[in-house]
Amino acid sequence: MGDFNELLGNNEKRGGRVRPEASFQDFRRMVRNCDFTDLKQIGDRFSWVGQRGDHLVTCFLDRTIANTEWHNNYPASETEFLELGESDHRPLVSYVSDTVEDQRGCFRYDTRFLHKDGFKDSVLRGWHGGIRQSETDIPFTDRITRCRRQISR
Repeated sequence: MGDFNELLGNNEKRGGRVRPEASFQDFRRMVRNCDFTDLKQIGDRFSWVGQRGDHLVTCFLDRTIANTEWHNNYPASETEFLELGESDHRPLVSYVSDTVEDQRGCFRYDTRFLHKDGFKDSVLRGWHGGIRQSETDIPFTDRITRCRRQISR
């Protein structure tokens, strides 16, 4: 973990001149030979900001990387990129954990149903159905569950 002062490609840089592909070869080779990949990232990974001539440049210079064996032993680990402060680098906090929490299903709104007869009414019944004025703090996930039940009827 740290400031590697190097990039894997131009996609890890915003602003300034485009670097030649050959300039990334050594760092890419080291990452590949060591079997490194980035930990899961939270926040803005463009961790460095600076002025180069008339251009504001941001880069993904700071990272937490590990090999496959380490990822297998600590699969729930992640790095959080915090807000910029006094430094031109974002602080990073890495959380190391071997405990993977159960993943919940992901809700996706499918616009193909939008114009289907009764769909909108089903969603509204699920979202608002049975809620009294004093019950407006019902958790979002409970509302989604009720909507799913209404739609599947």
